[in-house]
Amino acid sequence: MNNVELYFIFACLLISVFLICDFLHRKKLYEAGSYYNITKTPFILIGRNIGSYGEYLIYETLKHLESERAKFLFNLYIPTYNGKTTEIDAVMISQCGIFVFESKNYSGWIFGNENQKMWTQSLCAKSGTQKEHFFNPIMQNQYHIDYLRKLIGKNVQTYSIIVFSDNCKLKNITRNTNSKAILTYRSKLYRTVNDICSESVDFLTLMEVNKIYDILYKYSQVDETVKSRHILNLKTVK
Repeated sequence: MNNVELYFIFACLLISVFLICDFLHRKKLYEAGSYYNITKTPFILIGRNIGSYGEYLIYETLKHLESERAKFLFNLYIPTYNGKTTEIDAVMISQCGIFVFESKNYSGWIFGNENQKMWTQSLCAKSGTQKEHFFNPIMQNQYHIDYLRKLIGKNVQTYSIIVFSDNCKLKNITRNTNSKAILTYRSKLYRTVNDICSESVDFLTLMEVNKIYDILYKYSQVDETVKSRHILNLKTVK
């Protein structure tokens, strides 16, 4: 074995050690965060589900607000009627109110009207333009908020924020003039939330923040029976 081969083997080992150390470091940081503590999603799986990854990136963008006593919850199965549930992607409870996030980790072009039940995702494919339809996220998140308020009180300040991936483009979104829902790209999420908090007075005390968190926490820790029933109900509706 010559020197070149030895150097190559050494370089490969060095790179392997670096990659392993980097993986373990990122895993440790991930498992110390609220997203893992709430969802228990293993680090190695987080990037394999596009929906879960979008929710996690919302937390990554805003987790510094935990130092300001904000609290996060994910995948809440909120009861609606007749034993049914609605699933909220992410919630942030802070002194300036409750932020209810709907994550749309999509690519392509997005078209929609606030008053239409279905929106359209347009994708480029080898066979031409491919169109997919999905439920109006403004209506969807308002539905979430309506039932959330039944648990925490109707007078609590809430913000509906629809978070789109930077891999998509909002091409033609028609909004009502009095619309309160906020549509934003993930790269602009921090500024969006920061602007809301900086322009508003504290609506909740720290005690109230903790109380609401305690009320909602159990809905993020449901068993597989509830999740399976929720999925079945969604399929029935579709």
